[in-house]
Amino acid sequence: MKLLLGPYDSYEGEILIDGVELRQIAPVSHLFCVAFQDFHKYEIRFRDFQFRAR
Repeated sequence: MKLLLGPYDSYEGEILIDGVELRQIAPVSHLFCVAFQDFHKYEIRFRDFQFRAR
């Protein structure tokens, strides 16, 4: 998921989407906000996380 959304642009090999290399597709990372977390470590509901981010 992190490779598809764009925070990691340095990787080996190819990631193809419908036969097109990911590096050739316009970046869309500005359209998404993802919160990766270890749910055992951070016991917070997503709704609470949203309100804290504002």
